[in-house]
Amino acid sequence: HPDDVEAVEEYFVQNIGESERVHRIEVRFRDSDGEWQWVELRARVELDTPAIEGVIVNSSDITERKAYERRLSTLHDATRRIIDAESKRAASEIAVEAARELLDFSLPSVWYPTDDGSGLALVANSEEHQRLLEEAGTPAPTHDRDSWLWDVLEADETVVRSPLAGEELVADVPLQSSIVLPLGEHGVLGCAAKGTVEFTERAISVAEILARNVRTTLDQLDQRAAPERQTQFTDDLLDAIEPVV
Repeated sequence: HPDDVEAVEEYFVQNIGESERVHRIEVRFRDSDGEWQWVELRARVELDTPAIEGVIVNSSDITERKAYERRLSTLHDATRRIIDAESKRAASEIAVEAARELLDFSLPSVWYPTDDGSGLALVANSEEHQRLLEEAGTPAPTHDRDSWLWDVLEADETVVRSPLAGEELVADVPLQSSIVLPLGEHGVLGCAAKGTVEFTERAISVAEILARNVRTTLDQLDQRAAPERQTQFTDDLLDAIEPVV
């Protein structure tokens, strides 16, 4: 990237002549589709080798690694905000925001069991998801107990659907792929996309860590009985939260 050229050149000028023989530096560029790509350059100094008298540079594509590092950083920040949530709804809203940032999906949502236990009701979702629901005439949809979303809650296991069948949706919205994660007795977290997505193991792993940390927070919020227990509540929650490393 043009903004990085000066820094890369400065690094090599300052370090190539030193005793360390192998240097590593990360550089970025945009591909023909306008997407960011990352490359790690490994420079091996062979100035003292008569047949070379120069520097050998190899490059490796580290785009996926950089994306994973970004996700872990986002997950860590989101976990801290979820811990500080004052209510289950607030924790769910933070989870939706985090899912959108982590997985680059614009249609995450959280569903809780209805008061009468007849199904799952939408309690938190993204702005785009809500807009699509309102355009479809179903601003507050529910999934009945015989739906596949309720099955995720009962089985307590992550379910990946790509593509999604039209009959699996409760509203006429263009969802085509989804990772649905259980939140224990509290409900489910859905991470949906409008296109057909081939979910990577890393993406699913990050989503599952987020869901488990949300679930732990919701459990603790249910157990918190009085303000005087706040300190103990926070300490217990920090012990229970899954580390994002």
